[in-house]
Amino acid sequence: MKAVIKSITKPFTNTIGELRGDFVGNEPIGIIKSNDESGVYGKLNYEIESFFDEMDIALKQEVKVGPAQIISTVFGNKPQIYNIYIEKVDFNKFNPNKNLSISVKDKNLIEKTGGVVQGMSGSPIIQGDFIIGAVTHVVVNDPHKGYGILITNMLEEAEN
Repeated sequence: MKAVIKSITKPFTNTIGELRGDFVGNEPIGIIKSNDESGVYGKLNYEIESFFDEMDIALKQEVKVGPAQIISTVFGNKPQIYNIYIEKVDFNKFNPNKNLSISVKDKNLIEKTGGVVQGMSGSPIIQGDFIIGAVTHVVVNDPHKGYGILITNMLEEAEN
């Protein structure tokens, strides 16, 4: 279903924040095939409006420590680009949902949300001209930090 973000609860000591929204309309935009640790997988019923151009996928060995961006909708229904920094890239198969350690550097995002909050999971992570992954978790005791999964791991899971 389409949704609109209506409010933000900012994090405070050892409590994570969240985005709150409402569904818009009652027409499903797709079918969920699975919802597991590495993401939500399914099929869209039709092509939905895109706010950004198509991007190439980075191979995991192309992902580097350094500046990056996330695309996230934190109010309304229009996604925006926010600056982050990839602090660590980990190919460990034991925790494939936390391949990327990220920190929010965008003052606008910090002002709006306090950092990474619930509801941002799935926000694409972009480095250069490539999609490299998606946001998965917030660090509870430091909402300026979070984790992401590599896009290659998500695609492997989608094939299964």
